[in-house]
Amino acid sequence: MVRFFSFTFGAHLTKNNRRMYKKIVYLTLVLSMMVSGYVCTSCDDTETYAELLDAEKAAINSYIKKYNIVVLTTFPEDSIFKENEYFLDNQGLYIHIDSIGGKRKAQTGETVLLWFKKHGPLPKYDSIAACNYTYPKPDEFVYMGSYTSTRYAWYRPLKWVGNGGKVKVIAPHAAGNTTDQSNVEAFAYELEYILTKLDD
Repeated sequence: MVRFFSFTFGAHLTKNNRRMYKKIVYLTLVLSMMVSGYVCTSCDDTETYAELLDAEKAAINSYIKKYNIVVLTTFPEDSIFKENEYFLDNQGLYIHIDSIGGKRKAQTGETVLLWFKKHGPLPKYDSIAACNYTYPKPDEFVYMGSYTSTRYAWYRPLKWVGNGGKVKVIAPHAAGNTTDQSNVEAFAYELEYILTKLDD
C-alpha cells in the first residue's frame, strides 16, 4: 500500500525524493502505531472504580486486623468503649469514643472547633497526612445537625460527644473530604471537639 501510494502520488519526484517520501510515510505509520499502543496500555493500567473500592476495603480490613480492632454493630448504651472497640455505622464509618466530654451536644447553627490528626492512607498509620495541632488555632465549622457533609467523619461523632469530646474514627473515602473521595482512599482520624456555647 505504501509503495503504490508513493509511486502514484510521487511519480513526478526524483528517485531520492521518492525514497525520502517513503521514509516519511513509514515513520508516520510507525508513530501512529506507537501512540495507539500507548493509549491502550494507559487504559489497561487505569483502575476501575470497583477495583479502587476493593483496594480500599482491603486496606481497611488490613488496618483492623493489624490493630486487633473489634467491630461493634450496636453502639454501647453507656458510650463507653474498650480500647480496641469501634462501632460501625450504616454509612461505613468506624467510631471509637475515648471521652464523651460535656453532656450538652452541639446545637444546630453552632460553631464547632476541631483539633485533628489524619493518619494514612490506610493501612498505613504512622504516616500523618494532615494535622492541625501545630497550627495557631483549630479548624472550625458550623454544625447543621446533618450528616451529609463531605466531612461526614467530622460531623457524625457529634451525635454522642460534647465539649472536649475525643474520638477516633476509621473513615472510608465517602466520609472524608473531596480529595479523599476523588482518590478513593481511607484514613484514620483522631478528633477533639470544642463547642463554642459553653453552657453545660
